[in-house]
Amino acid sequence: MSYRGWSTALRDALHNMARGNLMSLASMLSVAVTLLVLAVVALLAVNLEEMAASAESQVEIKGYLCTARRDEVKCDQRDLTEEEIQAILSRIRSMPNVQEVTFLSRHEALEQMKRADPAQAAILSGYEGDENPLSDEIYVKVTDVQLVAEVAEQIQAMPGVAKVDYGKEIVADLLAFTRAVRIGGLGLVLLLLFATVLTLSNTIRLSVYARRREVSIMKLVGATDWYIRRPFV
Repeated sequence: MSYRGWSTALRDALHNMARGNLMSLASMLSVAVTLLVLAVVALLAVNLEEMAASAESQVEIKGYLCTARRDEVKCDQRDLTEEEIQAILSRIRSMPNVQEVTFLSRHEALEQMKRADPAQAAILSGYEGDENPLSDEIYVKVTDVQLVAEVAEQIQAMPGVAKVDYGKEIVADLLAFTRAVRIGGLGLVLLLLFATVLTLSNTIRLSVYARRREVSIMKLVGATDWYIRRPFV
């Protein structure tokens, strides 16, 4: 449409608004409120999606490596050598769907406990060296939280890994919650979008109905359909 056509449409729209103040005001308020509600719901859906993604990113697998103090049959009641530990870490890092692997030695874990509770530092110092009852730990994050159980089973089956834990029940509840959030958010946005389209359609229909006589006269004098629609659009 040319500049002249747009200016004519704008002039006609303003003229019609001036003639029907209450009708125009009601239509504008209806459209504005509907669009505002849609924007708020869309923003809420985006925030819920970010919250769900953030919660899923916190899920990780915690593995305990064999030591002489562990009584699992596969551990043979011996400490792993440095080469065996590095081999396990390399094997886990090479697994598909593994995003990040962090290793925490039992000596580092003991130091963390001493820093976290200085009052017990003297007592904990008695467990240094070979007296350390803790296990070397590995922390694994996966690329997709849906695969955490599968990856955990594969790590558990590795020689030298005594036990793995990823909070099975908590993860199941988390997945159910995030799935409900995503489906509910999408459904709400689609519902509001449909309501917005319906409101806009009805608003235009009411405006056309209020000016039905004028529209009939415009058609009789040869006005095109697009020329008649412009003030309403």
